[in-house]
Amino acid sequence: MTSMSDSTRALGADDIERFTKQFGANPAYRLAQNAVTSTSLDDVALDRTIVNTMATSMSTVLDDWEATNQKQSGRCWLFAGLNLLRVGAAKKMGVKDFEFSQNYLLYWDKLEKANFWLEAIIETADRDVDDRTVAHLLANPAEDGGQWNMFVALVRKHGLVPKSAMPETHSSSKTGMLNRSIGQLMRRTARDLRQQAANGASGEQLGDAFWSQKFAQPDGGELHLGALRKKPLVVNFWATWCAPCVEEMPMIDAFYREHGAKGVQVVGLAIDQPSSVRKFLERTPVTYPIGLAGMQGTQLLRDTGNTAGGLPFTLLIGADGVVATRKMGKLERADLETWRQAQLHG
Repeated sequence: MTSMSDSTRALGADDIERFTKQFGANPAYRLAQNAVTSTSLDDVALDRTIVNTMATSMSTVLDDWEATNQKQSGRCWLFAGLNLLRVGAAKKMGVKDFEFSQNYLLYWDKLEKANFWLEAIIETADRDVDDRTVAHLLANPAEDGGQWNMFVALVRKHGLVPKSAMPETHSSSKTGMLNRSIGQLMRRTARDLRQQAANGASGEQLGDAFWSQKFAQPDGGELHLGALRKKPLVVNFWATWCAPCVEEMPMIDAFYREHGAKGVQVVGLAIDQPSSVRKFLERTPVTYPIGLAGMQGTQLLRDTGNTAGGLPFTLLIGADGVVATRKMGKLERADLETWRQAQLHG
């Protein structure tokens, strides 16, 4: 065989001759050659000790409960998982026949997949639409398929309910039209998200409607955007249930602590329930002001260009009141530093 130092040179006739001699000198190689010449490789490689220990008999007696029916859907993995759990549940409750709601898990599966897909669209918003990953995402936004680890994750997060609590519907039993409708909606949303990312630096002058906004604060005070006018300002829309929002907050807080005294302002507008925000900030406090935006903030999202309503969403506003950058998705420190330096030298 060639050494590592020889690996870059071309394969020559002397190499072939050496390989041939090495092969011919090894009886095991010749035996293997004879075997695979007349017998398939699968049969030659078969381990008979394992085959002989495998049980080949099975019962033809069906279980004493009704079979479940996924009908015209791709939910076989959900049905298989729920069928595995239904036996123990029925015995524990002392009933002969019992089913968990397959429609219930289908609902949460569609919602979780949509969220995962949209996050991927945001992450790839800077790539060309012909990029292989982007093309793959856009090809099939909504599908029924899944596997065991996905089933386990759904059950752990959302639990289960009896079939009587959420029975089958026409759409859950025949998911073709449902998937097409969801797919069309998600592609339109992807278009909007990608367009917003492409229009990150809009140069739009914010008017009085924006600066007149006021929001209650978790500590009982009131946040006036107008008080921050004519100062470099970061406006970060977030929510406690938004994982990328939560991930970027320590970085934003560090940026504010470093540059706040130099005139750079930061506010966080929570599109969330006030009680959830207060509990979150008790565990994870930040030094920059937080406004309880709620539905008012949802409208402000749309008014400032985020028509899809995705989070996190950040406005980087100059002292002149012009939006320098709109950022859909998780903010990076580099985004803030580039904007800050432009403000200092603008």
